[in-house]
Amino acid sequence: MSLDLSQVVMATAAPASQEPNPLYTLLMFGGLFVFMYFLIIRPQRKRQKEHKELTSSLSKGDEIVMNSGMLGKSPSLKMTILW
Repeated sequence: MSLDLSQVVMATAAPASQEPNPLYTLLMFGGLFVFMYFLIIRPQRKRQKEHKELTSSLSKGDEIVMNSGMLGKSPSLKMTILW
């Protein structure tokens, strides 16, 4: 009976898989959070700040352009939101 090399390789036990280091997992989650912060959260806060500054600087009679493209003038500055 002759043993082939492929039979010997298949007969050896596979080494037990090691658990991944939890530090790598924490670093991955931290990197993901930093990535999401700089790509999503920070630009959104910047836009919100610019919008707030723009709306607070409006005065009576200012010309405005609505999202729909309509042009107009602000007759008064009542901060009400109609839903």
